[in-house]
Order: sequence, then structure tokens, then C-alpha cells
Amino acid sequence: MKFTISLLIFISGYCYSQPNNSLFLMADKNKDSISFSKEKQTVKIKYVIRNNDQNYILDMSHLKFKKNSSFDHFKYLLPQEMINSFFEMGNAKTIADFKKEVLSLDSNKLDKFIRQNTNYYGYFDSKEKKFKTDTRNTVFVFFKNDLDNEYIECYELKLTSMPITIID
Repeated sequence: MKFTISLLIFISGYCYSQPNNSLFLMADKNKDSISFSKEKQTVKIKYVIRNNDQNYILDMSHLKFKKNSSFDHFKYLLPQEMINSFFEMGNAKTIADFKKEVLSLDSNKLDKFIRQNTNYYGYFDSKEKKFKTDTRNTVFVFFKNDLDNEYIECYELKLTSMPITIID
């Protein structure tokens, strides 16, 4: 009985703390240079930060395909109050502020920054009929014009850094 209660407290603490480690970015579709397309059940989001001085690109992308596809990023519907609490806790910022922060980093600090934005997922693979885990380097984006909604769509963006290669 004590073990079960301890396990439930641990799991609820873990589930609650997971979003606290995540970074949520607010984007303005009209102002920020973020690419967003939605066709039926397919959603594609792309945002690129290029730092010529430090010779790297930070690519942030979301790909959501129809069911039965091999790859999928998550989309969450979070209550407006939760988004407000992320701003209060410092886990949410505008994408413009995020870009300024990223552009101030050299490539080594950028890699460390990306590793700090790692999310751990546990899920049941129905094809193999077993529990699996996945670790992803991600942030989440939501759109400013959705802030008036009761529930706000937040899209998982995969973070990938790469050096800029110049071909002569």
C-alpha cells in the first residue's frame, strides 16, 4: 500500500513537472517569419534562425501527418490558464525574444541549450505491443491570435542545429 501511494505521488509529480521544463514560444503569424500550413490532418510548421557570425543554423520544425504515418510530432490543446502560468514561471516567451537569445550563443552553447530542452515521452507501441520511451529535443509554439480561445493549440517543434556550409 505504501509503495502504491509513493508510486502515485512520484508519477503525478513527474507528470506535473514535465511541462515546467518545457519552453513555450508565442509566435505572431503576421509579424514573425514562421511558416505554417495546414491541409486536412497534415500540419507543417517551420522556423529557421541563422547566425552567420557563429556559422550555424537552428532549424525548428513540426510535422504532423495523417494516422498510420511513420513520424509524428505532438500537438497539445492546453487551457488558457496553463499558458498564462507558463509566462509567470518564465517558461514562455515570444519567438522574437527566443531568437535574440539564440543569436547570442556560440555553437557549443547552442548545443547545450538544445540539450536542456529535452522532453521525455513514455508511450505504448500498439504494433509491437510494448511500452517504449522517446527523448526529443523540442520546444513548443503557439500563436498569439489563439490566446483568446479557451484551449490553445501548442505544437511540438524539433530543434536541429547545423553548421552553415559554404560551397565554392
